[in-house]
Parts: sequence; structure tokens; C-alpha cells
Amino acid sequence: MKGFGPKSAEKILKGIALLRSSAGYRRYDQARAAAEEALTTLRATGLAARLEIAGSLRRRKEIIGDIDFVAASAAPEALAEAFRHLPGAVDVFGSGETKTSVRFAGGFAADLRVVTEEDFPAALLDFTGSKEHNTQLRGRAGRLGMKLNEHGLFGSEGGERVACASEEEIYAALGLPFIEPALREGQGEIEAAERGELPALVEERDLLGAIHVHTTESDGRDSLEDMVAAAAGAGYRYVAITDHSQTAAYAGGLTPERVLAQREAIRALRPRFPDLRIFHGTEADILSDGSIDFGDEFLGNFDLVVASIHSRFGLPPEEQTRRLIRAVRNPMVSILGHPTGRLLLSREGAAADMEAVIDAAAESGCALEINSNPRRLDLDWRLCRRAVAKGALLSIDPDAHSVGEISLARYGVGIARKGWVTAAATLNTRGPRELEAWLEARRGGPLPPA
Repeated sequence: MKGFGPKSAEKILKGIALLRSSAGYRRYDQARAAAEEALTTLRATGLAARLEIAGSLRRRKEIIGDIDFVAASAAPEALAEAFRHLPGAVDVFGSGETKTSVRFAGGFAADLRVVTEEDFPAALLDFTGSKEHNTQLRGRAGRLGMKLNEHGLFGSEGGERVACASEEEIYAALGLPFIEPALREGQGEIEAAERGELPALVEERDLLGAIHVHTTESDGRDSLEDMVAAAAGAGYRYVAITDHSQTAAYAGGLTPERVLAQREAIRALRPRFPDLRIFHGTEADILSDGSIDFGDEFLGNFDLVVASIHSRFGLPPEEQTRRLIRAVRNPMVSILGHPTGRLLLSREGAAADMEAVIDAAAESGCALEINSNPRRLDLDWRLCRRAVAKGALLSIDPDAHSVGEISLARYGVGIARKGWVTAAATLNTRGPRELEAWLEARRGGPLPPA
């Protein structure tokens, strides 16, 4: 057909392959909502003495294949029956002595394992996984003359059970501090625990500001005043308004004239929120050559610049890498927004050498965003760990387009924790004055007059 050349065909085939590979998977937020609903329903039956989410959902993976529950119950058959009749369950495809599996209307599956209270701590540990973590943990138990499985921890003398009422006690019996579920991927966490070097992971309460917030001036759904009020209501000490730049015409990107008008609107609004610092920023497009929309001179009118790619995702890897490296080396760029541009289960990120980009950001001082929108969760947690190791700063941002999305930061915190990110490595754990000082140092000069 006219207009469908080899490149178009390649894109379509890649899209089909992505959809096929994504079948049966759900984003973390979708799986979490379904799991919480099921948890509430099952707990309301009173049939479970203990009931928890396990599996990859508990480990905060960004994509979930199925949902795992572990329960302790004196009435396992009745609890399994309640599980089989959960709202939305359309198929029971497994029903054994301890495990029941159902499929929901949306296509995803859930497993319930019912054990004794005595077995529960070890079962929760085992079914949280990952396989690699469990294998390493069992190996450690073996070297200590013990045996660890889903039923419990057992000593060498006659196989007596080592009394453990919680996961914490199992780790302690193995000579380890508690390892957060998010870290249990078999990627050095046990060795770090042995050395006493597990990081103090960032927490949601550590975040002092909401950076990357949109209003109705571009593609947001709520007004400037409403978004500022939402940030204040969430307890933040500052908010950075970052509507799209002019190149993003599809998203209502601001012209220079509209930028200046918005700055005046922010100035007029500040007296109404004396306890909240309002930074005026932009989410500026990174152009194909790595330069930034508006140009460096005009970017000086903003307090803060989030630079993001929204087009030309198909550039060859070498060009894409050069594009991103040029952007993070630009002193007018404060934060590299959703660094790969991925959309989970629908679009792969830009093909670039992200390790080289991270290294360049660490060297230049540009922060890297952990975009908290559950459709993105970008930077990937595996890359977050490299960023921390290289000394780069991460900014956990809601990318909020409505007042309700101010709270999305909790998803970014989950990814940050999975990526070994500490509060010290997080830009927006700094207070407003500290952030202002950092922004001025980054650009090499003072911010525009407030």
C-alpha cells in the first residue's frame, strides 16, 4: 500500500511483537489495585489468620505476570473456596491441596497458597522470591549447616525446626539483617547484607517537593491554582510547574509569550501560598540533534528545566545516545525527564546506550528523573542502581497532569527503592533553599527574580 514502506512495516511488526509478548501481563499499579481488592475481600471472610501479597508484586516489579497470595488458615478449604469466588474471577485452572489458581476477566491470573501459621513466615519468604534470591539464601543456610525451604528453617541435628515467627527472624537466624522485598532479585543484596552495606532506602516521606507538574496551559487537566493547592495539600514544601515547550504543539506547548504570561501568573499566586515555594519550569523537548527547545538563552527565564524526548524514538542507537548525552551536558538542563521515553507494555524506550548517558549525567551534574507515572516508571530500576553507583542524582517526579496525580510519586519511590536509591541520592529530598542553590550551581548563575 502507498505510504507503507519497509520502515513502516518494521514498526508495525515490532508493535505486534510487543503486544504478543505483553499478553497476560499488567502494569504494577493495575495489579496492585486488583490485589488490594482481593486482599480486602478475603480478609473480610475472617478465614485467614495471616494473609499477604507475595511474588513479583511484593518485590515492586514494574510489570506483573500473575498475583501471588500467601495465607495461614485453620480452614484452608473454605478460604480456597472464597478465593475461587472472588469478584471478577472467571476461571479456576488449578485447585490443589495448598494452591488454588484463578483467572480474572482481564486475563491475568492469581495464586493463593494456604499454609499453617508455623509455615507462614518461610512460605511468605519463599513465594516472594525471586528464584535467584531464594537459591542464594538456601545456599547460605546449607553452608551454616541448616536447611531452608517453603516450610521453614531447620537445624542440622535431626532436622529440628528453628523457631521463626517472621521473615526478619529467618534472616537473623541466617546471620543477616532483614532484606527488603524490593531488593530480593539475587543481584548482590545478600552479599551487601553480609557486609552490613544494605542502603537506607529512600521513603515517600523523604520527598519535600513535587517536580514535573502540568496544568491546563499545556496538556494538564487542572488549573495552575488547583495544581499548586494539591501540592500544598499533599504536604510538599515546593512544587515545580513544568508545562510543555512550544515544539510539543500536540500537547498545547507554550509559546515564549505564553511562558512569560505564566510566569506572571505564578508571581501573582505566590502570596496565597506562603508556605509553598512555587518554581516556574518547563518540560522542554530534546530536539533530534540534542539541543533543547526554546534555545539556551530563553531557557534562562525558567527556574528549572526538565528536558525530555517525545519524538524521533527510532533514531539509530549511536545518534540517540549522542542526542541524550548532549542534553545532559547542557547546563540549562536541570533534569533528564523519563530518560528512555518508554511506555510499559505499549512502547519500548529509545535505543540508546543508557549506561553512557548515566555516566555523562553523573559527570555533568544533571539529575535523572524517575518518572512516577505507572505507565512509564522510567528510569528503569536496574539503571537507577548504576546511577547511584556513579554518583548521579535522581529526581522522583509525579509527572502530574491532574490534582489526583500529585500522589503518583509513591510509584516512583517503589522503583527507586528497588534500584537501591537513598534519600541522599534523591534531588527532591532537598528543601526549597537547597534546591534553589543546586539549580543556581547547575546553571552557573542566579535564578530569575521571583
